[in-house]
Amino acid sequence: MTAHSERTMRKLALLQLAEELGNVSKACAIMGYHRGTCYEVRCAF
Repeated sequence: MTAHSERTMRKLALLQLAEELGNVSKACAIMGYHRGTCYEVRCAF
């Protein structure tokens, strides 16, 4: 797997975790992302 696809899969996992938890802030804290990044990723996907 390339570095690009690994990053993509990690961001997809962030979105899935946020949906499971029902809380973007908690998902970002667990995954090590800023909350704004999650919203940017959600728009991109």
